[in-house]
Amino acid sequence: MDSIKYELAQVGIKSEGGQAKEDKPDPAKADIDWYKDVKLNENVQAVIAGLDTNFNYHKLGMATAYL
Repeated sequence: MDSIKYELAQVGIKSEGGQAKEDKPDPAKADIDWYKDVKLNENVQAVIAGLDTNFNYHKLGMATAYL
């Protein structure tokens, strides 16, 4: 949610992702091939999760792709 991005910015932590509309697959049609084409930011050092009322497996997949 946008509130966690705000809180991070207040202490000087740059973030990406969040509540912005992302190009994501239809959950009914998402498969491993979609994730193969995702361009990850190699500078990511941590994944932070807060309250997200729209949490889904797509977001979990994006977060674990950094591991």
